[in-house]
Amino acid sequence: MSQLGLWSDATGYKVDRIGKLFAKKGVPVELETLLRFCNESKRQENKDKWALDAYKCAARGQLAQWIQQYIKQIYSNKQKSTSR
Repeated sequence: MSQLGLWSDATGYKVDRIGKLFAKKGVPVELETLLRFCNESKRQENKDKWALDAYKCAARGQLAQWIQQYIKQIYSNKQKSTSR
């Protein structure tokens, strides 16, 4: 997630960035609130575990689908650019 610019070891998921990415979905306030809650409630010293637990917390329902679509799009674009 940090390679995609969506995670910071200091603050967890980058709420503002993710909110902007999914603003066109029409729920940025709810999404930002959920991400802030999950960042704080799942915070721990082990950054990998924190990222996974925060993701599991936030990635229920529609958000999980949006994130999966975004990641697929990023990797698809990278594959296209490297195959040229």
